[in-house]
Amino acid sequence: HFSTTDGVTVNLGGRWYHDANTNVAGAATLNSYQVAAQLVADVTESIKLTGEVGAYGNDSPINIFYGAGTVAWAPGGGFTSSLRGEAYSNGAYKATFKAAKTFE
Repeated sequence: HFSTTDGVTVNLGGRWYHDANTNVAGAATLNSYQVAAQLVADVTESIKLTGEVGAYGNDSPINIFYGAGTVAWAPGGGFTSSLRGEAYSNGAYKATFKAAKTFE
């Protein structure tokens, strides 16, 4: 995580995981990993844009690439909302909408 300019942040991450169980065919499972790069920009005081690219893989080369984008809005008063879209190289996609309001 590092800031490039005021209001713009770059995040780099990765994870490795291993399941000691066997798969359906009875073969041992593989070591798997995920790597990602993310750019977060504060467009205004209440709007934040996030772009992300990454890949999933296992003991073989990279299996799936993906890209995602999020727009988040926090106008104040305890209200927040966001819309995220994701697309994967295997044809999968996902859209997520979130909204929340806190009451005190």
